[in-house]
Amino acid sequence: MISIYLCDDNAEQLQFYKKKIANFIFIEEYDMEVTAVFQTPSSLLNELNKNTPVNGIYFLDVDLKAEKDGIELASDIRLLDPRSFIIFITTHEEMAFKTFQYQVEALDYIIKDSPDFLDQIHCCLKNIWNRCTQQTPKQSSVPQLKINASGTIRLLPPDIITFIEASTASHKVKIHTHNEIIELYGSLKDLKEKLDKLYTNSPFIYSHKACLVNLNRIISINRTTKLITFEDEASCSCSIRQYNTIFKLLHKK
Repeated sequence: MISIYLCDDNAEQLQFYKKKIANFIFIEEYDMEVTAVFQTPSSLLNELNKNTPVNGIYFLDVDLKAEKDGIELASDIRLLDPRSFIIFITTHEEMAFKTFQYQVEALDYIIKDSPDFLDQIHCCLKNIWNRCTQQTPKQSSVPQLKINASGTIRLLPPDIITFIEASTASHKVKIHTHNEIIELYGSLKDLKEKLDKLYTNSPFIYSHKACLVNLNRIISINRTTKLITFEDEASCSCSIRQYNTIFKLLHKK
């Protein structure tokens, strides 16, 4: 997922940008999210020093009324996130030349009172998305499971899913991957139907009525305990009824 950061000294404008960008991402189904918003350069840099993204997107006001202006901030960001995408938003058109002095390689310089202001922001995000997807053309043939987790649309390669289980929270499921657990609203039945459509022979099968497992990630199944173990050392239980089915399928592989 591509992280987006906003920095503007005006809190009201920050929320406006955040809402418009989040809506556009949702409509276009880009694997992006507005990770955080900041009113000062120092607060943004503090966050990046703790959690530095890769290829992050930064919308920066030029006149931040702080110890650094947006262009100086961009120079610091470039050191922390060298392949970042930087877009300046400002009323100070005359300061555009300063971006060349600091060699921040900005993607765009958008004037706030421009009549096509929002269209320019949308264009920047489209441009970035196209660049990122073109950098990995082989991934276009890989099945992608589209999910909505906490209001963020994500495209998840099913091959990284270990298993999916019903959550203790009502009407929710938990998707276990090799490195995270994603909780979202939905049902196992709906996810099973979506996954089956992505494959000619889907590797996803019920281990019991409240759990779907990825056969491709199973390394063992215990006859006595009915415990399934996966590549990432995660495990889940299997019903007596499903044990024989899963055992036979694994034996064929």
